Amino acid sequence: MESLSLVATDNQLEQRDRLDSSSSKKNEQKNSASAKVARVYEENSELIYGIVNYFLIPSLCEETVIQIAQTMHLRLEQSGYNRYAKLLCLNLVHDILKKETRVKIPFRTETTEILFDDAFSLLLRDRYNLSCKEIAAALSISEGSIRTKLERVRTKIFHESPLGEVSSKATLVPITGGTSKNATPHHCIPAREAIENWSPHDLQ
Repeated sequence: MESLSLVATDNQLEQRDRLDSSSSKKNEQKNSASAKVARVYEENSELIYGIVNYFLIPSLCEETVIQIAQTMHLRLEQSGYNRYAKLLCLNLVHDILKKETRVKIPFRTETTEILFDDAFSLLLRDRYNLSCKEIAAALSISEGSIRTKLERVRTKIFHESPLGEVSSKATLVPITGGTSKNATPHHCIPAREAIENWSPHDLQ
């Protein structure tokens, strides 16, 4: 009986050791994941704050950035973010700002309606030099939709400026032979793609 008791005790000790080892590994993995998320946030903190500051008044920026940082731990840990960390950060920033009712849209006036997605796309393209493909991934929409958004918001913004209006009219080419008599003129698609795909790195 004594030997059976000793065997049972040994089995219990082995089982406890296995549980302790498994728990320790889980904790290590969790700490490692948290460290990676923290590093991702640090690497993209300037970009995150720059975008938030563009759309919100200064008094709202801090609480929004904190919300983004807290949500980032949940979202990034559930995805393979090593390669696409920056785009996932942008996607998160976009989703949180879009739900924010106090967002200010630059260039929006009583006569000019600028959509948030359009303004967000323009900011990423013109200020942060992201490609249309990257912006599309950040907003979870097609690349063609991004090009449409950029053309639409630029037309609205430049239309308010006398110089922009002249420039806009000079570059628009009317479409003839279409099914609609009231078809809106638009840029040549290959030319528009060449412009949107341009990068300063092309000069090097």
